[in-house]
Order: sequence, then C-alpha cells, then structure tokens
Amino acid sequence: YNTGPHSLDVPSEYRENNRGAAITPDGTSWWVSPITGLFSYTSGDFSNTVRYTGVAGLPTSGLMDIAADPDGTLWIVDNGGRLLRFNPSNSSVQAWPGVSNVRRVVVDPTVTPRAVYVSMGSQGLAVIRAR
Repeated sequence: YNTGPHSLDVPSEYRENNRGAAITPDGTSWWVSPITGLFSYTSGDFSNTVRYTGVAGLPTSGLMDIAADPDGTLWIVDNGGRLLRFNPSNSSVQAWPGVSNVRRVVVDPTVTPRAVYVSMGSQGLAVIRAR
C-alpha cells in the first residue's frame, strides 16, 4: 500500500493548465488554458509555440474548451460561458449569438452540413449546422 512518495506525486500547488486541444486541417495543433489563453504550434517542435495575445475579442486567459472546424476556424469556449469562433487566417473573433452558459463544444464533420454541438449547462444542448 502507498506508504510514501512515488513517481506520480505532484506538488500540492499543481493545477491542470491545459483544458482542450484540437488540430486544424493544415496540421496546426492548438490548445487552450484557463490561465494562459490560446497557443499553437505547427512543426511538432514546442520551441515554435505561438501564444495569441492582443487579438481583439480573444481573451488572453480563461479559455475552457476548443474544437477545430474543417474550414480551419476554431470554436472556443471562455470562462464567461461565451462561444467564440476564431479565424487564424485573419485573426478575427466572433462571439456566437444565441448561446450562453457554454461549457463544451464538439464539431462533427461526418455529417453534411457539419454539426457543432454546444453544451450549455442547465440550458441543454444547441446544435449549429454550418456550411
């Protein structure tokens, strides 16, 4: 039985930093963090990591979930319960209307038009059918 420290022990102040990850069709890896915001890398080398700060409408912290859309955009959930759509090609951000208290987002590209499933806490599930 556990009688002392082992290799899985972590410091008592440890907190999970990354909340969601996604890969866009161009091979870029993306992840969000409630502490440090949105990051990406493309070459498989973490020395080429980009942190997205200074993008109008995109919080630099408090990001809770992410899903990649087949068109290359990203669906992002912030800790205010907003659903954001971020276009990396022009750094534009759109707060998606009609949804609130968002918890999770999942993109299903296997249906046509694709479906974006949005969990909205006690308000239930929204489905966005995008072309």
